[in-house]
Amino acid sequence: MYWQVYLHKTTVCAEKMLINLILRAKHLGRSGYPLPGSIEFIGFLKKDLPKTGKPDWLDDFAQLDDLDIWGAIKLWKDLDDLVLSQISKMFLTRNLYKIHLSNQPLITSKVAEMKSKVQKKLMVSDEELNYFSRKVR
Repeated sequence: MYWQVYLHKTTVCAEKMLINLILRAKHLGRSGYPLPGSIEFIGFLKKDLPKTGKPDWLDDFAQLDDLDIWGAIKLWKDLDDLVLSQISKMFLTRNLYKIHLSNQPLITSKVAEMKSKVQKKLMVSDEELNYFSRKVR
């Protein structure tokens, strides 16, 4: 049952999409982009995990819940940043990343072709394209 629920294709895609969404928001927040959202959530996005000791933002983190995240995503869908707004809209409308399971490794040329199509359609840079795939570097 665990595999059917937690490792279902839809669950895996939604989780990866949410991770990429938060990574993009974190990147924008650190670069000074004005992100709307709860004080605790935006504060959390702008801070690093300390190498040692208790983080000073741990109490704020403990105050976070799913409403902070859903509320932020609903606000982000209307922002000027194409990546954050597009992924927010996709997540809210359940237009999740697509996944294809295979026993064979992906053909590099096919991956490059698919990335090129997505990049042309969304008109995003190579760096921004990574937010729409399984890896964010």
